Amino acid sequence: MNFPQSIGRYLKTVVAKKKISLGQFELSEGIDEELAHPDFEPIERHFGCEVSPILKRHAADRNLVFTTEFEVASPWVRLPGGCHVLCFSALNAKSVDGFFEGLENYIAIARGIIGGEFVVDPRENNPMVYLHFWDVGRDPGRFRYTGLRLRAFLYSPRYPSTYEDELEICE
Repeated sequence: MNFPQSIGRYLKTVVAKKKISLGQFELSEGIDEELAHPDFEPIERHFGCEVSPILKRHAADRNLVFTTEFEVASPWVRLPGGCHVLCFSALNAKSVDGFFEGLENYIAIARGIIGGEFVVDPRENNPMVYLHFWDVGRDPGRFRYTGLRLRAFLYSPRYPSTYEDELEICE
């Protein structure tokens, strides 16, 4: 679901007042079916090679792909304020459909709590993970290296996210 910022903030406010998580709201909107049934064929066709085995293992691990609202606990995180993940993204034809100019070599693997998407190059076995804010292509200020490679991003310890600044803006 990609909502304009004002609608997204409204939905976050509604979700916050109903005491359900934004991740639960997003999952309730049908993405759970897509997460449960990844389709790598369109991704592999687009990139002309097999998808990283790490991504395939990730997609098959239901305990992992249905995890929402967590912080990746790793000493290598290079994002100010930490690496906060809202939910994982489905891996299917939508992963390569209509991505931004300059980002054709990447797919989104998760959504950030403060916005943006965590992206990787699926052709690499253990690619670097970037946080990309979708409103401005590959502008260096909007394309940030997390400090993590895919394996560390997916399998480092995680804690429930305590990041609430975005919800405070909505109230």
